[in-house]
Amino acid sequence: MAVMMLMEWDGVTSEQYEAARKLVNWEGDVAPGGILHVAAFTDTGLRTADVWDSVEAFQTFVNTRLMPGVQQLGIPASRGSRSTRSTPSSSRATCPGRRCSRLSSTG
Repeated sequence: MAVMMLMEWDGVTSEQYEAARKLVNWEGDVAPGGILHVAAFTDTGLRTADVWDSVEAFQTFVNTRLMPGVQQLGIPASRGSRSTRSTPSSSRATCPGRRCSRLSSTG
């Protein structure tokens, strides 16, 4: 079952995010199990929402690609994800051209 991962990265700037995005290349070299990634910035830092095939697939990406990239960029560990929550996905849809199609549902 797919899971939604919600992360809060306090103190991470848009410049740091862009540097990590380019280095880790999660858009060009999609990690196995990765389905969707959305990022936004608040007055306190980065917020992301991801959908993955499983928590294990997400954790593999974090351990083998994301955190090594973050460390390589010199982003302090204290700016790492303050909060990571996983929630089973109840439904997924894609909406190209404003016409949504349900991908899956558990309800």
